[in-house]
Amino acid sequence: MTAVRPGAPTEPMAPSAPINAAGLVQVSGPGGPAEPVTLTGPGGFARTDSLQGAPTGDYVPPWSWPLPPVPAVTRHFIPPPERWQAGHRGVDLAVRPGNDVLSPADGVVTFVGMVAGRPVLSIGHGGGLVSSFEPVKSTLTKGARVERGQRVGTPAGPPHCPFACIHWGVRRDGEYVNPLNYVTDRRPSVLLPLPEGLR
Repeated sequence: MTAVRPGAPTEPMAPSAPINAAGLVQVSGPGGPAEPVTLTGPGGFARTDSLQGAPTGDYVPPWSWPLPPVPAVTRHFIPPPERWQAGHRGVDLAVRPGNDVLSPADGVVTFVGMVAGRPVLSIGHGGGLVSSFEPVKSTLTKGARVERGQRVGTPAGPPHCPFACIHWGVRRDGEYVNPLNYVTDRRPSVLLPLPEGLR
């Protein structure tokens, strides 16, 4: 059987929760998100599982990865069962030595500052889409225009993970969505019959 990928990526919406000035969620209640899982590979870096669903064929994702090259995704997007409950409203990306943080798309800086003791950078991309990164130190100021692939900051401390990483969250019209929808080919595969001569 041969697999092809028709159509455009689907984009599940995550439940909303109260957000602060940086556009980061504030949750309350018992319990908390699950511990991150690290997959180790050669060189001591987390092995990337983000290549599952990576761009294929002539598909061009609307955004680019905020860390070059394609980083390891060490913890995935986990929407909470209810808007007020804990979840993981974004993805954690492993940081390599010397990594800069790049803007995944054109936009305007909407927030630079400290939230809960960590440096946060938020960028509005238009169409109701906002990216937020932490912990990321930036010399940019609110209102600065940025282009896709432009250096916008550097990973900083205190750490978000027990290892070097940044947390990348994306909101669409105030709702948290999976950032990987914008950088990987997540269209469903459709199986077609093999040509007659190959059966």
